[in-house]
Amino acid sequence: MYDAWVDDILDEVRNKVVGPYWHPYFDTPFYKKVLKHLIQHSKFDNDSPVMGDRYDLYFKYNNYYRLENNSETHDYLHNYLAVEDKDINNILTLYKIIIKHIVKTQGYEDNMLSESNDKQKQYLDKVVESLLKESQYRFWENRNKSLEKKELHLIRVEIIFALINTRTGEPIEHFGMDTVKNSLLRRRRRKKEYIEDYEEEHLTNIYGLNSEEHEEVIFNYYNKLYNNIYNSYLEMDER
Repeated sequence: MYDAWVDDILDEVRNKVVGPYWHPYFDTPFYKKVLKHLIQHSKFDNDSPVMGDRYDLYFKYNNYYRLENNSETHDYLHNYLAVEDKDINNILTLYKIIIKHIVKTQGYEDNMLSESNDKQKQYLDKVVESLLKESQYRFWENRNKSLEKKELHLIRVEIIFALINTRTGEPIEHFGMDTVKNSLLRRRRRKKEYIEDYEEEHLTNIYGLNSEEHEEVIFNYYNKLYNNIYNSYLEMDER
């Protein structure tokens, strides 16, 4: 997600803090994107208030914040952001320089790292809500007198998804209620390699999300959608 504040910070560091040796990392779109990603996935946290102004740097590894670790961040750059080995140490050095500059100019409590994360979360929540508003569902009751009494009502759900399968062109799928309940119980965050192309294209082209944001939005979207369907089913069943 675009963040003009991070751009300003990077420009300051390039022009006022580091020398010409480092400028290619700020001027090359790929490396600038990597630096922005690192900053946008970082935050400060005061885990020990008794220690006063001691704030620790946390990084978002695999969708969860943990204390930033140089070795883990090295692997993250290599495995997730596809940075070449020859550049990783320089990127890590610049990352620390940028963090120090933010602390020096913004302080800890008032720095924009946490605010940037909050804004990102708010934006992703709005994307999920938008997708949910574009999705519809209704129940179909199939009655079959040949079945046992307890199975007379076979509830099927017709869902019109906001994320349209571009391979078939069909936004509609049908599920039995058992499938909905089981999916709700089993739902896990899908990793990048398991995200459908049409989902990725939709979230990138319309909402400008990156691959990690795809995972979070897709997980929350389907989780809330199936929750909504199940809650509606329970309300219908009570009547």
